[in-house]
Amino acid sequence: MSFGAIAAFGSEQDPPETPAPTEEPKNSGGAGGLLHGAISGSGVNLDASETTPGSDGADSGSSDDYADLVGLLTERDEPEISYPYTRADGCVVTLTYLSCPVGTGAVTITDVARFLPAAPAAVSQPDGWGIVKKPVNFMIDAETHIASGALLDRPAQVRFTPVAFSIDTEQEGTIVAASGLGDTWENLRQDEFTETPTSHVFTERGTHAFTPTVVYTAAYRFADDPNWYDIPGSLTRTGPAQDILIGKIETVLVPNKR
Repeated sequence: MSFGAIAAFGSEQDPPETPAPTEEPKNSGGAGGLLHGAISGSGVNLDASETTPGSDGADSGSSDDYADLVGLLTERDEPEISYPYTRADGCVVTLTYLSCPVGTGAVTITDVARFLPAAPAAVSQPDGWGIVKKPVNFMIDAETHIASGALLDRPAQVRFTPVAFSIDTEQEGTIVAASGLGDTWENLRQDEFTETPTSHVFTERGTHAFTPTVVYTAAYRFADDPNWYDIPGSLTRTGPAQDILIGKIETVLVPNKR
């Protein structure tokens, strides 16, 4: 018999220093446990399973959190029945019992958790405004961070690292697409209103809405294993819409009064 839970976890700012090994661990879930990480949409799914051998029915050998429920299941012989159960950590587990001889089946616990990176925000130079036909320099406000949660009552973490970003507007589509996070004119040792790899020139006055999107790579670690394991591929996370005001400089001649 088997049962599982799904939970979602956000991010915290705490970039680690341990480098990620290139291969996923064969067995990182402790005795009898298996863990797998995969990118799914704009987040990362970690799934872990742990199988406990069957017994004579008096004791299923499960952890304390599940002992009462496993005991209930081994006493029933209906072909398929689902049981809701709330774990000690608040996760709701839905179990499906499959008919089997009492006391002979192994118990498999499957836990699934979803981890999401922080939503990004963009920074512009000048800050929030620009001039028609002059470059506006865009940067992204994102950094390496960790999302923490739990699998099988053990700590699990996913580390998100920003590697690229883009800026999109409704009028023009993608106006910036670059690797890295961009940089200021000062750090690039450039004058204001000069072109950069992440700048854009607006040709019309008015308020322009745009959305920033960041590309992240991800790695995870689980339980007492201090190593980080890279997850193949990358994911994107789009931040909330922002506005930038584009104006026009007009020269006004003033008479010289003496």
